[in-house]
Amino acid sequence: MTRVSIYLREGRVYLPTLAISRDGVITMHDPVLVIPVTEPDRVAVAVATAISEPLAQVDLISPSVLDRKPGVLAQAAKVRSWAAFARPAQLWVLRHRDGHLALMSAHHAYNLAFQEDPEPVRTWPKGADTATVGTEAVRLILDALHATVPRPLDRAT
Repeated sequence: MTRVSIYLREGRVYLPTLAISRDGVITMHDPVLVIPVTEPDRVAVAVATAISEPLAQVDLISPSVLDRKPGVLAQAAKVRSWAAFARPAQLWVLRHRDGHLALMSAHHAYNLAFQEDPEPVRTWPKGADTATVGTEAVRLILDALHATVPRPLDRAT
């Protein structure tokens, strides 16, 4: 199973390490890779690496880990809480969908959780090169980011 969570927050990309239990529960762990959005090549390599590596298997996830699940991202961003991390953040997820890799965007839900949008932004065929997927996914994410960033108004003189 492939799953890569890509958070964008205040000019940085956050890629947490993910692990999965036998029950299928996915949790975030350290380390969290933090890369400036101004370095898209580094982000693409990190995403491609994450795609090519399977999720770490854990036997049991203790309730204390689940209670602090958002803590690794908040710590990486040097903020005090999940709410402080999530409020300005955007989430994109690369995961298998019907046997293909799909890039899913997500939006904020009612409690600052994220909910994946129903349709993928892009789907790659089975066996797609991970470097290509990483590069294209990062390009799509950054294009969407630049499209949502407010630009200064042109002032007529």
